[in-house]
Amino acid sequence: MNILQDFDGIIFDFDGTLYENHGIAKELIKLRPFDMFIMLAERKTRSLLRGLYFGSESEFRKAYIKTLSKRSILSKSQVEKWYFEVFMGSIVKILPVKFRARPRVNEIFEYLKSKGKKIVVLSDYNFVSQRMTALGISTKNTDFLHSSEELGGLKPAKEIFLKVSQELGLTPQRILVVGDRSDTDGLGAFNSQMKFIQIKTIKTKNPPKNGEFPLMTWEEFTKFVFSSEK
Repeated sequence: MNILQDFDGIIFDFDGTLYENHGIAKELIKLRPFDMFIMLAERKTRSLLRGLYFGSESEFRKAYIKTLSKRSILSKSQVEKWYFEVFMGSIVKILPVKFRARPRVNEIFEYLKSKGKKIVVLSDYNFVSQRMTALGISTKNTDFLHSSEELGGLKPAKEIFLKVSQELGLTPQRILVVGDRSDTDGLGAFNSQMKFIQIKTIKTKNPPKNGEFPLMTWEEFTKFVFSSEK
């Protein structure tokens, strides 16, 4: 696989891919211990909605708020306020204190951009630009920053990946997805006919079978990118 010749666009997942996010749930609970139960309900809500596509951001938001409200003691209006002002704000706050971007992320983005590649960061969570900035990851070499929520659902819904493909003006076959989870990033790539590289993290459990897709550490991926023209 030659990343420069075979692909015109690269979709990067954010959490777990551009930084090691192991332990973030514990840090959030330490920061806001009285929110522990709603945070657990939030994770369960995402699990229930995983892979579902609602057609638009507004329709996804309705389903998300309704589901989280049912699983917590908060009203729908309280859930919306908590998510945007408390939960996401807390994530942005702890990232620069407790976490670090992967080595040479900015160099990789700049290098790929210099080769004419289109770059997208696609996260399941909102505030993508703010979270990248909190980690010192420049957005100047990216073409689009998206949360899957904004696109109408959660990974691995193929419609989300196809929307990005259309936005880039590229066929899915010319797009590479780089992510840490085979069940979300990988499955979404597979269902939309894109290629996939899995980044190995502390939480990686099951390696790919029979060479289904490459599994690399971030260091291996970095070497792969910079040696791809040799």
